[in-house]
Amino acid sequence: MEIRAPEAFHAHSDLAGSLDARWRDDLREVYDVGEEVVVNMRDCSVVGPAAALWCAVHASLARRGGAACRVVLPADATAQARLGAIDLFETLEEEGVRVDGRVSVSNGDDAGTLLPLTRFRNREEGERLAIHAAEAVNAHDRIPANLLADAPETFGELVNNAAEHSDSPVGGFGLIQFRSVEGAYQLLCAVADGGIGIRESLSRNPDLPRTPADSDAILYAMRERVSGTGSPTRGIGLCWVIEGASRVSIHSGFGAVVSEGGESPREIESAQSVPFPGTLAQATIGKR
Repeated sequence: MEIRAPEAFHAHSDLAGSLDARWRDDLREVYDVGEEVVVNMRDCSVVGPAAALWCAVHASLARRGGAACRVVLPADATAQARLGAIDLFETLEEEGVRVDGRVSVSNGDDAGTLLPLTRFRNREEGERLAIHAAEAVNAHDRIPANLLADAPETFGELVNNAAEHSDSPVGGFGLIQFRSVEGAYQLLCAVADGGIGIRESLSRNPDLPRTPADSDAILYAMRERVSGTGSPTRGIGLCWVIEGASRVSIHSGFGAVVSEGGESPREIESAQSVPFPGTLAQATIGKR
């Protein structure tokens, strides 16, 4: 099967219009069919961090399922250089994914990449990654002091959630990017896994009500003291992330939820057309 990404590929939901009908309802089915999986980004001029994380998770799951996997890189040199700057090519090749279309370009200005795409397979690796992320953030001389504490703690919370709750057969992936938007500095912390998803994780706590849809589960998980562990002392992290970030978005299965400016989370209906094979969480730290 071939998945052809659009010119502006910001997230997995952008694939809806280009997927073959038999895969549109659940891309996860491809991991068991054994045929070659091709992710074709040749026409992309923009590939966002969420799309790059999806690519890493999807390709890793396909390889683990026994399928050959090939990723065709953007012909656009700038788009390709930005993917190179976050180490997407190396991540894919470590999984045995064939990477086609690489051109001779430098990684460009990767000053905005504080932590490139990095895998963690368990809680211990997640803890080490969080420490490494804090060191990378604090070593950057352009980051305002008010972001230095919030970003590492936010990233660490997202990594811990994925390591503890996802049961992902391919672990998780995280990255941190620094950027300036209309003169305001921001840090983007993003973490993705290929695990069971939030709805299934919450279902393991018999004291929690069953949620009928993935978005309902995400919204419920964002409440204080709601956790799949069943511990009354847990379930505070996501609430803290929402309060401290200017924007938080979470995709899990067919669900998509966003919270902006600390406001109550709301469902993103337009992003439900393609499931995320696990969970993707993004938090933006700093002014919007």
